[in-house]
Amino acid sequence: MRSFHDFTGGVADAASRLRHLRASGAEVAKLAVTATRLADLVGLAALGRADAGHTVILAMGEPGVASRV
Repeated sequence: MRSFHDFTGGVADAASRLRHLRASGAEVAKLAVTATRLADLVGLAALGRADAGHTVILAMGEPGVASRV
């Protein structure tokens, strides 16, 4: 597993970060970014569905609670 955590944001470049993690050769990629609004979760969920089974994506911060349940 390879992981990346962005405590200051990172939602806008989440797809790029995820590609970088997957390119590292890790079997599982974990991406944790800080959501600032609920709408941030829509794009993150789409990223997770696109690579189901090999990716863990979660959003930190109050708006990200739903991604951690």
